[in-house]
Amino acid sequence: MVKVKKWSRRVVWMVAIWCASVLL
Repeated sequence: MVKVKKWSRRVVWMVAIWCASVLL
Protein backbone atom coordinates (compact mmCIF):
# COMPACT_ATOMS: atom_id res chain seq x y z
CA MET A 1 0.00 0.00 0.00
CA VAL A 2 2.73 2.44 0.98
CA LYS A 3 4.71 1.66 -2.16
CA VAL A 4 1.67 2.19 -4.35
CA LYS A 5 0.92 5.50 -2.66
CA LYS A 6 4.50 6.67 -3.14
CA TRP A 7 4.47 5.59 -6.79
CA SER A 8 1.15 7.34 -7.51
CA ARG A 9 2.42 10.48 -5.81
CA ARG A 10 5.55 10.39 -8.00
CA VAL A 11 3.40 10.04 -11.10
CA VAL A 12 1.31 13.04 -10.07
CA TRP A 13 4.48 15.12 -9.66
CA MET A 14 5.79 14.03 -13.08
CA VAL A 15 2.46 14.89 -14.71
CA ALA A 16 2.36 18.27 -12.96
CA ILE A 17 5.89 19.11 -14.15
CA TRP A 18 5.05 17.93 -17.68
CA CYS A 19 1.91 20.10 -17.77
CA ALA A 20 3.90 23.09 -16.51
CA SER A 21 6.56 22.62 -19.21
CA VAL A 22 3.85 22.30 -21.88
CA LEU A 23 2.03 25.42 -20.70
CA LEU A 24 5.27 27.39 -20.44
